[in-house]
Amino acid sequence: MAVQKWLGIVMLIGQEIEWTGDQLLGIVHSLEGTWLLGRVRSRRLSLVQVLKLSIEPC
Repeated sequence: MAVQKWLGIVMLIGQEIEWTGDQLLGIVHSLEGTWLLGRVRSRRLSLVQVLKLSIEPC
């Protein structure tokens, strides 16, 4: 399921950039984690672009 895919990837990235649980939940619930990541940490934008290409919307 797409939501599980998002959850796993967002959690991994969230750990790397030290997000709080509330921030992670917000991203997962909105399913807009890619653009949110790009806005929060612009240096991660290349990774975000890769995620956009590799994850299909549900």
